[in-house]
Order: sequence, then C-alpha cells, then structure tokens
Amino acid sequence: MTILGLRCTSSGYSFAVVSGKLKAPVLQDHGTVPAPKNYVKPQLLKWFFQEIQGLNHRYQLDGIVMKGAEGLAARGSAFVERIELETMVFYASAELGIKPVLRKVKSQLAKGFGFKGRGRYLDRVETSAIDQYENLPPNVQEAVLAAWSELK
Repeated sequence: MTILGLRCTSSGYSFAVVSGKLKAPVLQDHGTVPAPKNYVKPQLLKWFFQEIQGLNHRYQLDGIVMKGAEGLAARGSAFVERIELETMVFYASAELGIKPVLRKVKSQLAKGFGFKGRGRYLDRVETSAIDQYENLPPNVQEAVLAAWSELK
C-alpha cells in the first residue's frame, strides 16, 4: 500500500510518500514544493491538479491523506487558499480513480496510530521507525504522519 501525505499551505505544499505497514513504514520520498510565482488563481489550481497527477504517475498511489488545519489556523485568506488546493486533491483523485482520500486533523491522526482521539497523543508515535523523521521540516513531518496513519 502506497499513501501520499500532503500538507498544503497558501504558498505551496509538502508531501510524503509512505508505504509498508503501520509498524514498519517506508518513507519513499518527501519534499516541499513552492507554488509558482505570479500565477492567477485558475493557473495555480491547474498547476496543483497536475502536481497530484504527476505524483500518482510516479508512485501509483493507493490513497491520499491531507493534514487539515487546526483551530485558529482555520480562518482567514491563507486558510481559504489552502482549502482551494485541498479541493484540487479531491478533484484529481476522482479523475485518477483514487478512492481513499481523507482530510485529517491531529485527533484523527492519533486514532490512526491506535491512540485515543486526542492530538496530544501524537507525541507517543515511535518515529524512529523512519530514520530521518526528526530532521524533516515540520510541514513534511505532518505529511509523513498523515500518510503513515493510514497504513494498515
């Protein structure tokens, strides 16, 4: 099973491609991709749609999990831009036939790891299963946790 984890921002996205099992995850690829400068909204959304298609073509994805906004981050223009990008994930997934497409917040991620539905339990995830996890940027870490939480 190969899962794409995403963390969208108003200025681009971070991703992680994770495969294997919940107890033995394999981080295949990760990164942060800035959005092109000077794109108007339709061009930006088309670009992101094509990015998702390209990631699927490269990794033959079985599912996609996006890290959703929490609390106060769920307000303002940056939030709206983030939601617009996340909407393109659903659209691209429908076009590609990828059915498991989820948007999870911390409490839902914690449930995926077998913890109670509290975001603070994510600190208990044994991240040493992924060698370079501690050295990854925070948005990439969120993308890794999103994808990893969906492995069986």
